[in-house]
Amino acid sequence: MHLFSRYELIAPEVKLLFDNFTPLIFTGVRLPDGRTVSFYGLHPQPPQSWSQPITMRDAHLLTAALRAHETQVPSILAGDFNAVPWERVKRRAMRIGSLLDPRVGRGLYPTFDVHSILLSWPLDQVLYQDEFALLEFKRLPAFGSDHYPILASLCHLPAAAD
Repeated sequence: MHLFSRYELIAPEVKLLFDNFTPLIFTGVRLPDGRTVSFYGLHPQPPQSWSQPITMRDAHLLTAALRAHETQVPSILAGDFNAVPWERVKRRAMRIGSLLDPRVGRGLYPTFDVHSILLSWPLDQVLYQDEFALLEFKRLPAFGSDHYPILASLCHLPAAAD
């Protein structure tokens, strides 16, 4: 997993919390006005079959949501969650972290599988706290991956929380 940013990353950490194969990225991001926000990059392992438990995936999502809740600065969670928006764990993470989903009221924006017309799921997600205002949200064209990229343009606007 890679994280590239135009803005300075503050104390970035790659954590292997529950196994040796699934990194989570925790970092601060210094905005152009000097303020700092938190960013959590996620890509938990997907269940490999219908019978495999989703416990580890859920633990990653809920851990990031809990850290977002506990931090004193506004937070963004983003990545391939390997969970769809209507799953219980995603709704629970949103409640725990006081997070907003830009898809609500706008559509599903399926991102996986680029190669399938009939079966496509919204696995790639961006969640943010209410101190951000959403400027733009869209699915971008395929670029060679099995996932479509998504673009979420956010503006740190503390007054938006009111």
